[in-house]
Amino acid sequence: MAARTTADKVRIILDTDLETLHLESYIEVANNLMNELFKNTTLSDGLLENIERWLAAHIIATSKEREAIQQKAGPAEQRFSDIYGKGLDSTSYGQMAIALDPTGILFDINAQRRPIKIRAIKT
Repeated sequence: MAARTTADKVRIILDTDLETLHLESYIEVANNLMNELFKNTTLSDGLLENIERWLAAHIIATSKEREAIQQKAGPAEQRFSDIYGKGLDSTSYGQMAIALDPTGILFDINAQRRPIKIRAIKT
């Protein structure tokens, strides 16, 4: 399934200088995860797009663009958001994705109550 969200929508919630092509690769990861996790739900397309957008921002914030929560100018110091917890709790974007999911799927995965099973298909 094609991505529900766009690079421009992710940029609205995540301050980043990443090029569109790079953002789209992170969106693809979020989309693949969404397609697997939410395939048997009846959530609206709008809500699925919202969750995918925040999930993509979370993935970016845990890798390329870590979410700074405190910065100093001199001597230079920076603290990152992983003090909130692990998994989706480690960024405000992941926390929002959990909050937007009325099914509890993301909450359960984050709490390690539900395993993620993704099968690779060889072509």
